[in-house]
Amino acid sequence: MLKNRWIGWLSLLLSIIPIVVFIAILGGADISNFILFSPLFLSIVLAVIAIINKAELKLVPAIALIFSVGSGAFFLLIITVSGMGQPT
Repeated sequence: MLKNRWIGWLSLLLSIIPIVVFIAILGGADISNFILFSPLFLSIVLAVIAIINKAELKLVPAIALIFSVGSGAFFLLIITVSGMGQPT
């Protein structure tokens, strides 16, 4: 019987944490990009492990994977665009 296990939920939680960090960065907090992107990387790894696992229900890890990749791409886009036009 397939069921949701802790690895899928942990992946989903780790994909939500960088949103709070990104909002803190926009608010002026001095936080490194490592703290922003390391939970996303861990979330992607855990989601792939949970999707490969045969005893795991695939819905929660798939949502976490989509959410992690999408928010990571959005963060990279914002960081890249914010540096445009800056004098070198």
